[in-house]
Amino acid sequence: MAALYPFMKQLVTSGSYDTGGSDGGKEKHKVNLLSSSERYYIANEVLTRLEAVNTDLFILAWQVRTLSWNDLWFSLDPEGWANVMSGKNIIGGIVADWNRGFSFN
Repeated sequence: MAALYPFMKQLVTSGSYDTGGSDGGKEKHKVNLLSSSERYYIANEVLTRLEAVNTDLFILAWQVRTLSWNDLWFSLDPEGWANVMSGKNIIGGIVADWNRGFSFN
């Protein structure tokens, strides 16, 4: 995200971007396909989406640090967690029946 900022700043403020030339110098390429308001809109949209990604990563990092393995698994994949818990209940029932002994009468 930080590496994208200088490039986006150049595009939004001037409508051009710098590249390394073949002689080692910098070349400026003009990109004047959009008006300044359109460039601002695109930059704002990129910023909004990057902030959403940053927020999601922050929340995920917090969950990893604070939740137990079971709680983390439930929050990331509730359907998979439910399938495993259902399987554990079925197995527990079979083991309980086995320990009590089967009655075929």
